[in-house]
Amino acid sequence: MTVLVWTMGEMLTSPSNATLIAELSPSAARGRYQGVFSLSWSAAAFLAPIAGGFVMEYVGDAALWVSCAVVGAVIAVGHLLSGPARERRALALREPAPEPTPLGAHA
Repeated sequence: MTVLVWTMGEMLTSPSNATLIAELSPSAARGRYQGVFSLSWSAAAFLAPIAGGFVMEYVGDAALWVSCAVVGAVIAVGHLLSGPARERRALALREPAPEPTPLGAHA
């Protein structure tokens, strides 16, 4: 059941994350920004089990889950506070759509 929940979460967030990164990055560096974002997910997938196991072994289960809740809450508040500025920047960086070419006209 947990795999179903996190898979659905990834399926719902991945397209919007990729779109947001593309909107916030300079057009010449979009691939680089997407690569760094992907690398951050890979680094988290590598480091989180190590750090979580260390905390569980030396500090305890309760400390691990309380710290996860605190970190999640802080990140949620950060997203809520940074959302309007992020939307303004994405809107400012959005490139205008190219003008349609009339039928029969050559580019």
